[in-house]
Amino acid sequence: MTPLMELMTKSSNSLYMSNYSVRPGKLFSGVDMNLTIILFSRHIRNNQSEIIKTTRYNRWNENFRNYLFDTLFYSNSNFKLDSTILKLGDSIEEIIFTKITKFKILALRKIQLGETIYYHSGGRYWRKCIKSQLSNEYKALNLEKGWGDVAISVISSSLYYWYWILISDCYHVTKRDIDFFPLPDTLLDDHELITMTSVLLEDLDLNKEERVRNRKDGSIVKEINYFVGKSKSILDQIDNLLACHYGFSEEELDFIINYDIKYRMGKELENENEE
Repeated sequence: MTPLMELMTKSSNSLYMSNYSVRPGKLFSGVDMNLTIILFSRHIRNNQSEIIKTTRYNRWNENFRNYLFDTLFYSNSNFKLDSTILKLGDSIEEIIFTKITKFKILALRKIQLGETIYYHSGGRYWRKCIKSQLSNEYKALNLEKGWGDVAISVISSSLYYWYWILISDCYHVTKRDIDFFPLPDTLLDDHELITMTSVLLEDLDLNKEERVRNRKDGSIVKEINYFVGKSKSILDQIDNLLACHYGFSEEELDFIINYDIKYRMGKELENENEE
């Protein structure tokens, strides 16, 4: 979508973009896609500074639909070099994003022959990263020695989930979504964080469910489904540790821990199917 974003930002001084989820409510019945409504006037910019304003990634229940547009809030955003218009919807998000982007990106920790971990490449509400490749939905990530356990905790955290929502299509996890996430050097020496990685992985295994799927071709496939929401208290401890490294205030940490909590922890999500 980079050419479209470049066209919009070069053709107008002001862009207003509101972003909408497909779950649990959706804008158009039968259209099962995330959507963005873009408002702008096409004209020559004449060297004026551009204004890009966006909403957060909005989720809502159907009974809130009549109030959805009246309660939209636009915040300052920007067009990043990694081909993203950030879905920022609050000033606190601007502050958090500024703080985390001061650090080196994860791509600089990658090495061809290093520690290998696997992140899940799909799903709406939780991010998963483990030490084994359960299916082709889990993508390999090779990191420098010592960074494997750190990255498992980071990618599983609510902080990463929030960042991923800002820059992604809100369903797929791409190589870019992983590579551009910032990691402070100090994380490597946080032994408590590394311990929490083991605690998290053990808890994920405790709450996993094995299922058998009968495919149309007659084959039978065994799947492992993780109920990550049941490990939320452990993820909160991880986010508390991460907050120290990124320099978050108590208010900023509270925002991250409770981000989208109503929908992530809602009863309707308990049966979310992810391999």
